[in-house]
Amino acid sequence: AVYTEKEVLELLTVARNKPFGESLLPSVYNWALTVFGDGRMDAALAYFLESAELYKAKNKKFAQAMSYFEIAMIHHKAKNLEEAKIYYEKTLTLGKDSLDVRTRINCYNGFALIHNDKNQLDSALKAFRRAYRFAESHGDKIWMGILSGNIGSIHKYREAYDSSLFYYFRNLSFVRNTLEFENEIETYSNIGNTY
Repeated sequence: AVYTEKEVLELLTVARNKPFGESLLPSVYNWALTVFGDGRMDAALAYFLESAELYKAKNKKFAQAMSYFEIAMIHHKAKNLEEAKIYYEKTLTLGKDSLDVRTRINCYNGFALIHNDKNQLDSALKAFRRAYRFAESHGDKIWMGILSGNIGSIHKYREAYDSSLFYYFRNLSFVRNTLEFENEIETYSNIGNTY
C-alpha cells in the first residue's frame, strides 16, 4: 500500500493517544520511515531520530543502536560524512556485541568509505582491511568479496595495477558463489578498466 504523509501522521497521532502508545511508537516510527524510503530522506531521518529518542527513554539500547545505524546510512548517502561517522560510532558503542555481524561490518566499511571520500587513502585502506579481517573471522564471504573489491579500488587509484587485480580477482572468487550478481558485474568492469 502507498501512504500519503498525511495518513502516516494520522497513524502516529493515533498511536501516541493509545494507552500502550509508548511501547508501540518506536516501531511505528520505524515503519513510517520505510514509507519514505523512496527518496524522502528528510522525513525518514526525522522518524529515525524520533524513534532513537523513544528507544533511549525506554532503555532499549539495541533498538536505539539500530535506529542510529539507519541514521548513519542516511547521512552517508547524503554525503554528510561527519554526521555519518558520528552515528556509525554511536551504533557500535551502544550496540556492542548485540549487533549482528553484518551491521558491524557495514559500520567498519562506512568508516573506510568516509576516509576514501575524503581522499585519506592510507586510513581507508587500514579501515577496509580491518573490516575484511572481521568479515573473515565470521566467514562472511559476501562481505569478504565486497571489501576485497574496495581494497582493489584503492590500489587501482594509486596505479598499483597488479595489486588491484589481485584484490579484484579475490573479490570475484567470493562473489561468483553468491547471488551478488551486481557485485560480480561491477568486479568484471573493474578488472577490465584496470587492464
